[in-house]
Amino acid sequence: MALLPVLLIVITKLYFSSINQYHDYQAKQAREHTYNNPNKIEKIIGISIPSFKIVDYQEKVIKEEYLQYHDCNSTIEWDRIPNEQFYLSLDSLCGIEGSHWSKNDDIFLFDSISSESYINRIVLMLLITKNKKDTQISYHISKP
Repeated sequence: MALLPVLLIVITKLYFSSINQYHDYQAKQAREHTYNNPNKIEKIIGISIPSFKIVDYQEKVIKEEYLQYHDCNSTIEWDRIPNEQFYLSLDSLCGIEGSHWSKNDDIFLFDSISSESYINRIVLMLLITKNKKDTQISYHISKP
């Protein structure tokens, strides 16, 4: 009879711990698939992109006193190397002021910061090398 309260406390802790782990797993899945989704990327960068698959995804979580940061890096592989029209479109975007696109030789970089507030913000970077089958997507998410 004396073990009943201890058992109840242990079961309660396990229950809340499993709920927390499930929530963390769901949040990680959402982060991984939100910014590795072609439709979401196209909406952010303003240009249609070829279909691709994710070949590598890594996430690093940094916890501070009041904020939690997620540094996410993906390597994606185009189903086919994009055609010349795709690179010409990127080239023209690089020439538009405020487009967040820049170019250095055959490397195109999209770099953007979007935020709901000073604390909730997302830094997204897309690095595309001309005539290369893989590319990099990096994003940094900070939330309280």
